[in-house]
Amino acid sequence: MAHIIGTVSLNKNVYSLRDIAKFEHINNERIEKLMSDTLKKSVFYSENKSATGVKAFFNEIGANDSNVNMFLTHTKLYPFARAIRLEFEKGYRRGKEIQYAMFCVNKSVYDNWHKNRKPFNSSAKPNMSEYGLANVRNTRSVQLKKCPEFAHFEAVVKSLGFKLGEAIMLAVNEYMERHSDVFGNIPHSQIIDESKIRENKMSLIFAYIDPNVTNAVYKALQRYNSMNCPYVKFSEFVESALTEKLDRLPVQYTDPALYAEMLEVEKAEAEFIKGSETT
Repeated sequence: MAHIIGTVSLNKNVYSLRDIAKFEHINNERIEKLMSDTLKKSVFYSENKSATGVKAFFNEIGANDSNVNMFLTHTKLYPFARAIRLEFEKGYRRGKEIQYAMFCVNKSVYDNWHKNRKPFNSSAKPNMSEYGLANVRNTRSVQLKKCPEFAHFEAVVKSLGFKLGEAIMLAVNEYMERHSDVFGNIPHSQIIDESKIRENKMSLIFAYIDPNVTNAVYKALQRYNSMNCPYVKFSEFVESALTEKLDRLPVQYTDPALYAEMLEVEKAEAEFIKGSETT
C-alpha cells in the first residue's frame, strides 16, 4: 500500500507542517521535500510497513533520530523538530487504497517557541501512554469467530474496564500455566535492551484516579492539616505514595544493574555450594 504526503484531517490542537512552513516563511518545495524524505525514511526503517506501524515508529523512535527526522536539519524547525508527529488517513486514488500522511506539531509546543522562544524539551515525554510503553509494533493479528462464548468474554472484559488484547493475553498465560504438562517452561517477557526504556522527567503528570480515592485523600488531608503543622500538600502525599510503592517493587524493575549483580552473586554461590558438595 502506498504512503504519500497528502491532505489529512488533523486534530484542532495541532498545526500541520504546511501551516508551520507559512508561519516560518519556508518555501513550499523545501517543506514538501523534508516531509517526503522523512516519510520515506520512516517507511524504510519501520519493521511494520503498515500506516499504523510507520506512525508508531516515527512518533516513538524516528522523531528523535537525526537519520530519520529530516526536520532536524532545518534551522527554523530544529527547536521543535523532535515534537513533530506523523498522522495518516486512508483515501483512494484511481480505485486503489492509499494512506495519506501529514506531519504536525502540537500548537502549544510551536507557540511556546514562536512567541516565547522556548524550545521543545525532548527529555519530557508528554505522549507516553499510561503504561509507560511505546506503541507496540510487534503485534500479531488473529481472526476469531464471533461466537457466543467470545461475545460474552468481550462484554465482561469491557465491563471490567480492561482492553480486549490485555484480557486475551492474560487468558493465554493462565491457560498455559494450567497446562504446563503440554507447554513446559513458559517464556516470559524480559527487558532485553535498557536503551529502549524512555525518560519522563515531567513534574506535572496526568492520571485517572478513582474519584472515591481522590475524595478520601483530600478529606484525610483536611483532617490532618487542621490538627498538624507543617501542612501536607496533596502533591506531596501523592509523591510519597508513589515513592513507597516504588520501593516495594522487585529490584529487577527499579535497578536492572543491581539485579544483574545479584544474579551473578547467586550463580557464584550456587557453583560454590555445588563444588563443596562434590569434594
